[in-house]
Amino acid sequence: MLHRDFAFINLADNSNLADGSRIFLNAPSFQVMWYLNRLAREIYARENIASVREILGMSLIELAVRLGVQLGVWTEMNIEVVSWRKIRDNGKNRNVIDFVSLPYEVVQLLLDKKIASSLMRIGEISVLRMVLEQRFGEILEMGERLMMIAAKPGKSWGESERKYINSQIGLERNREDEVKLMGFAASLFSLHALIEERMGGGWR
Repeated sequence: MLHRDFAFINLADNSNLADGSRIFLNAPSFQVMWYLNRLAREIYARENIASVREILGMSLIELAVRLGVQLGVWTEMNIEVVSWRKIRDNGKNRNVIDFVSLPYEVVQLLLDKKIASSLMRIGEISVLRMVLEQRFGEILEMGERLMMIAAKPGKSWGESERKYINSQIGLERNREDEVKLMGFAASLFSLHALIEERMGGGWR
């Protein structure tokens, strides 16, 4: 905290997170901290991030895929984002520090190289949110609905079908025609299977 001006990532330049906050990804290992904060800066600079939790999630994914860093249980359980900002309170400036973390089970999933690679290939923030919020069943439901739509020629898609596609899929490469949509749906099934395998089927 003494070196916050150097270490913290300034969120003021992003339209979704422009509240003047500064964040720092914290972990028991200095090496892991260095990697996570470097990756978080890169992700924040290139992605349209909507929450600090998404920055943390995407940083863990990149850590698993790009660096292949193996973490111990203690480190996995103690990764968090420290958020620091100034507020005006009764005419005085006051520092506010918040902490954001993910459930240990979610951290384990994001650090699994196969799952992280699958999420990176999918590339959709809507799917990442389902994982972060442990809404795993919705990944399967989304894949099933998109598979049904993709089974028809793209020219015959109705307004409600296109609206659903546009609300769930942000990348054109995943939705430009029925073939791409079918491949995207298959990727969701694969991700769902990987999560089920990793968690031993003990979830809903």
